[in-house]
Amino acid sequence: MKRNFLVFTVLILLPFVSLAQQADSSFSYVPKINGLVKAKWEYAFEDNTNRFDIRSMRLGASGNISPYISYRVQVEYSSNSNKRDVYLIDAAASFTPSARFSFSLGQFSLPFSDDHVISPAANNYVNRPLIGKYVNVGASMRDIGALAQYNFIGKVPITLQAGLFNGAGANKTDWQESPAILGRVIYGEMEGFRGSVKCYTRKDTLDKRVRQYGIDFRYAKDRYRIETEFVIKDSVSVKDSRLYGSYLQGTYSFPIGNSKLLKYVEPNLRGDAMGFNVFDNGFDISRLTFGLNFGLAPKKMNAELRLNYEKLFFSGSKLGIQNDARYAGYFTGASNKPLSDRLTIELYIKF
Repeated sequence: MKRNFLVFTVLILLPFVSLAQQADSSFSYVPKINGLVKAKWEYAFEDNTNRFDIRSMRLGASGNISPYISYRVQVEYSSNSNKRDVYLIDAAASFTPSARFSFSLGQFSLPFSDDHVISPAANNYVNRPLIGKYVNVGASMRDIGALAQYNFIGKVPITLQAGLFNGAGANKTDWQESPAILGRVIYGEMEGFRGSVKCYTRKDTLDKRVRQYGIDFRYAKDRYRIETEFVIKDSVSVKDSRLYGSYLQGTYSFPIGNSKLLKYVEPNLRGDAMGFNVFDNGFDISRLTFGLNFGLAPKKMNAELRLNYEKLFFSGSKLGIQNDARYAGYFTGASNKPLSDRLTIELYIKF
């Protein structure tokens, strides 16, 4: 534990060696208001039922207190929440003394995976991959804690991230004997080749360690992007509980000229899977997602009409997976029909 705190402290102190690198003078105190609305109709082939739903509605603000201090707050209404009410998802302050370093304190999304994989605001698909929904960092991808980031700017674009968190999830402030620990090393930028290795560990409800490791790669250029990720989550409190998740997804954007309404068409294809002890038994659940996005605004992902078809495959019976004790709590919420093939039409608006 002392070693983990030492590494975290070193990352915090690194930027002060180069504080002469000043902030940009083009600076504003005016808050930026942002929001998101995802409304959809979906059809479940499992029992031939359909529904209209507000998948997510977010409203937030971000801004600067000084050239070095910034903040972000955000609330959400989601039909996936148990109480279907408005709740806090982001409330964080960041200290950025140089272009190389930042330190954030508060509640925010854990950077174990990229935002476009785990966040409804940045995802090209109607639903997240199985990794983003069921495998990564337990039930919540948000937590309360501290995160330090250091960027090596130059010919070798490497970013180091290290964080300490409560480990209990969003809006939970239970006392902990030891914090959850997250670390990630990223090579590259969002354009071109990018890859990362990451790890995360926390205590579960049985006071045992849950350890999670992952690796991801992506290549993005102009209109297209292809990416993959592989994650292992290992819980020592449950027998045969090493959970694996993976996905491979790609997208290509076709611009539409001379159209007042339609700005681009973007086909998407994703294959993802999850399962326990996959090297012996294969993946328990696999899924193919075919997507077609219609861009309704000049700026990408500001307004889209999305069509997604999801087809699931099971190594055994679906009932057997639902009754497997290792999946207890994973597929709760029968109203969402998480193990059904489905067709979804979604209107996505971001401002």
